[in-house]
Parts: sequence; structure tokens; C-alpha cells
Amino acid sequence: MKYTGNGTAGATIGHGLGTAPHCIIMKELSNANDWFVYHQATGATNRLKLNSTTASATSTFLNNTTPTSSVYAVDGGAAGNTNSTNYIAYCFAEKQGYSKFGSYVGNGSTNGPFVYTGFKPAFVIT
Repeated sequence: MKYTGNGTAGATIGHGLGTAPHCIIMKELSNANDWFVYHQATGATNRLKLNSTTASATSTFLNNTTPTSSVYAVDGGAAGNTNSTNYIAYCFAEKQGYSKFGSYVGNGSTNGPFVYTGFKPAFVIT
């Protein structure tokens, strides 16, 4: 979805999924800022960056608020809610047989660990 920030910490954005998102990927459209990522495994007080090799880090980009079945909250800054700035956000929820979100621990093997999704994925992001 595309939205325009209002600079208010705690502002909410409707996502239309009908269930709480397991993953949100968002970015300011007007410049080369980072792609901020929320994942349920890291929680609403941390973030990942899609365009970086850095690990999960403490962040307030979701205003330290877990997304609900109808909205997610954003802080008042450049990571998700600068006044009059356009953003794009991709929100994903699990749907049995279609999408799955989780984590795994590598095992050092060439084949890696087996990760069960319950279906044959056509697209995987790691």
C-alpha cells in the first residue's frame, strides 16, 4: 500500500489483511532510505533492513506497537512517518497452504536445514 506520513508518533496505517501481519516491508519513496522490515519473530521493538547485512536491531519505527488485525502503528520519523512524505508498505500474513513466515538456524551443511512450510513455495525470501 502507499500512504503519506503525518509526522505523528503512534499514527496508524490500515493494512486491509483482516489478520495481524507476520511481516511488513516499508520504505520512503522519495530517496534512498533503507527498506525497514518488521517480522513477528523479532517483534515490534526491533527491525531488520532488507537492503543491509546488519542483524536485527532495536527500533521504534513501529512505535513499539505490535500490528493488529486492522492497523499497524508508525513512529513520527523518517523510518515510517515523516510529515508529507510518501511511503510504500508491503504487508504479509500467513495463509495456510499459500504463505508461511518463520525462522531457522543454519547447520553449516551444504544442503542446510530442512524447513517445513506445509506446501511447495514458489518464492522464498531469506
